[in-house]
Amino acid sequence: MADTEFGPRAEARTSPFLSELAALRAFGVLAVLLFHLWPTRLPGGFIGVDVLFVVSGYLITGLLVRELDSTGTLRIRAFFGRRLARLAPSALLVAGTVAVAVVLFLPRTQWLESARQAIASALYAENWYLIRQSADYVAANAGPTVFQHYWSLGVEGQLYVVWPFLLVVGGFLVSRAMTSMPWRWRARIVLLVIVAASLLCSFLLRHSGGTGYFSTLTRAWEFAGGGLLALGLPRLPTVVRALVAVVGWAGLGASSVIFGPGTAFPGYVALLPVAATAFVIVGGAFAPYRARAIDAVATISYSLYLWHWPVIVLWPALIDRAMTWSDRLAAGSVSLGLAALTTVLVERRFWTPTREGPVVRRRRVTAATAFSVLAAIALVAASVGQIGLVKADQSAAIQALDRAAAKAGPCFGAAALVASNCPPETAPTAAAIEFAADDWGEAWNLKPHGLSCVDSVDPLDGGSRRCSYGDATSATTVAIVGDSHAAQWIGPMMSIADSQHWHLELYDRGGCPVLDASGVDRFDTLLTAGCDAWATSVVAEVAADPRIDDVITSGYFSAYGPEAATTGITQMTGPQLTARVESAVTKWLDAGKKVLMIGDTPHAPSSIPDCLAKARAPLTDCTYTWPSGPTDTTTPAAASALAGRGVVFADPVTWMCPTGRCSPVIGGLIAYVDDDHMSGTFARTMVGRLSERLIAAGWVT
Repeated sequence: MADTEFGPRAEARTSPFLSELAALRAFGVLAVLLFHLWPTRLPGGFIGVDVLFVVSGYLITGLLVRELDSTGTLRIRAFFGRRLARLAPSALLVAGTVAVAVVLFLPRTQWLESARQAIASALYAENWYLIRQSADYVAANAGPTVFQHYWSLGVEGQLYVVWPFLLVVGGFLVSRAMTSMPWRWRARIVLLVIVAASLLCSFLLRHSGGTGYFSTLTRAWEFAGGGLLALGLPRLPTVVRALVAVVGWAGLGASSVIFGPGTAFPGYVALLPVAATAFVIVGGAFAPYRARAIDAVATISYSLYLWHWPVIVLWPALIDRAMTWSDRLAAGSVSLGLAALTTVLVERRFWTPTREGPVVRRRRVTAATAFSVLAAIALVAASVGQIGLVKADQSAAIQALDRAAAKAGPCFGAAALVASNCPPETAPTAAAIEFAADDWGEAWNLKPHGLSCVDSVDPLDGGSRRCSYGDATSATTVAIVGDSHAAQWIGPMMSIADSQHWHLELYDRGGCPVLDASGVDRFDTLLTAGCDAWATSVVAEVAADPRIDDVITSGYFSAYGPEAATTGITQMTGPQLTARVESAVTKWLDAGKKVLMIGDTPHAPSSIPDCLAKARAPLTDCTYTWPSGPTDTTTPAAASALAGRGVVFADPVTWMCPTGRCSPVIGGLIAYVDDDHMSGTFARTMVGRLSERLIAAGWVT
C-alpha cells in the first residue's frame, strides 16, 4: 500500500511512453545532437531543447493538476521524490565522470572554469552561472565547457521546484478573486498568466545573449504552454488530427533549418517550435510513432542529452586534431552507447518502465536520495579542491613574475625583441601557464563599476561606459576607444601616462567595433543589439568632449569583415568596413583631435596557454608563422587613407613577429592570454615599443 503513491496511477495519463510524446522526445534530443555535431547542417537544431521543455511541462502539470482535482492537495514529498529518483542519479554520475575526464584529458588551463561549472551543475544552477558569465566579456568569449549543456537541466530543475507552489498558491488566489472553481480551471488561469509574463520577458530579452537564452524566466512560458495542453485537448476526427500532426512536424522541421546563430532566441520566434510541438501533441498517437527505433531513442533520450555534449567537447582533445566527419559519427555513436548503458545500469535502478509510465517505489526514492546527496557532495568537494590547487599555482606564478620584474633587464618581456645576445627561451612552468590563461590586463582587473570596462553592458542599452586612469587633474586627456583589442593597451599606456602626467579615459565595449555605425542594420552584421548604437554614440561623445586631446583606437576588425565566414552571419565587405572606420576617425580629426591607430595583434591558431599546457615541445609546437589566422587589413587601410591628416599607425605584428615567426614566449613571458589578446604581464612590457611610436608622432617628448 505504501508504494501506491509512487505507482502507475500517479503518472498514467501523461506517460512519457505515450507514442506521440516518445516521438517528440526522440526528435528533441536528436535535433540537439545533430546540431552539436554538424551546426552548419542543422543550424536550428537547438530548438530540440524547447520541444523537451514543452513535453516536460505537459507531463508535470498534468500529474499535479489531476492530484489537485481528485484530492484538493498535493503530496509534495512524493512528487519531489519521483523527480529526484528519475533525474538526479544519472545527471550526477555523468557530471562526476566528466569531471574526472577533464583532469585526465584537458589541459590544466581549463580546470578552473570546468570546476566552477561542475559545482553549478551539481546545484542545478548552471543556467544562472552562465548568465553571470555572459556579462563578463572574457567568460562570454571563452570556448565551450563540458558542463555547458547542464543549463537546461538547471531550468527544468528550478521549474520542478516552484511549479507545485505556483499552481497551489496561484490557484488559491484565483479562487479568492473569482469564487470557487475546479482546480483544473484555476490552473488554466495561473498558466495563462505565466505564459504571458514569461513570453513578454522572453521578447524583451531576445537580444541579450546569455541572459535571455539561459534564463528560467524566459523559458517558463514554454513549460507552461505544455501544461495548458495537459489540462484538456480538443476531440478531433482522425483525419483532422493527422493534418494537425503533419503541420506540427513541418513546423519543427522548418525551425531546425531556418533558425541559426543570428536568430534572436527565444523571443517570439520560439512560438514556432513551441506551437509545432503543441500541434504534434494535439494530433495524438499514430502508428509510425510506435517504431522500435523511436521508442529506443526516447527511452535513452535523457542519458543521451547528458552524454553527447561532453563527448563532443572531449573528442578533439583525445584525437589531438580537429574533428572530421568520421570523428563526428564516432562521437555520436559513443554517445548513444554510453546513454544506453546509463539508462540500463543507472536510471532503471531507481525506476521501472511500465505501459502506464515509470513506477518509482518509495525504497528507490530513498536510495536515489542517498546516492544523489553523496554524489553531489563528492563532486562539489573535488571541484573546490581543484579550484584551490589552480589558485595556489597561480599565486606561485605571480610571485615568480614579481621577482623577475623587479630585476628586469634588457631581455625581459617585449624588450627581448630588440635586445641582442638574449638567452634562448625556456619552456614555461605549469604554474606560469595556468596564470597566463587568466592574466588579463588592467582593463579587466580594475572594476570601478563592479564589472570591468570590457564587460558587456546592458545589451538593450546603447550608451557608453568609461573608466578613468592616471592624473585626473592633468591638462592632457588621452582617450582609448574600441573593443577588447583596444583595451589591452591600457597597461602600457598607464605607464606612459604616469611619466607624462596624462589623464586616460577608456571607452570600451567588449565585442563591439568602433566605427560609424549610423544606418547599420544590426541583423545583417556582427554588430549585436546595442553595439551599433554604442558605436555611433561613443564616436560623437569623444568628438564633442573638449577635454580630450588625443585618441588611440584599435579593434578586432577582422571579426566583422569578409574573413569571418564561420559565424553564419552576413559580414560587411572590406571596403564598407574601412569606409566606416575612416568616417569615425574623421569626426575626431574634424574636432581637432590627434589620432593613433593601432593595428590588431597577431592571431595564434589556438589558445597559446592551452597549447603550451598540452604540447610535448611547447616552444616548437606553439610557435607559428604569421599570418595563420584573421588579418586586420581595415586599420592600416584606414590609417593610410587618413595619413595626410596626421593619423599615425602602429603595427604590433612587426613588434611581436619581426621575422614572420611568432613565439608563444617572449623574454621569459607568455605573450598571450588566449589566441588573440596579449597577456596583461606581457602587454605592460610593450611600453617601450609604444613609446617609440608616440615619440615619432610627436605626442611624447
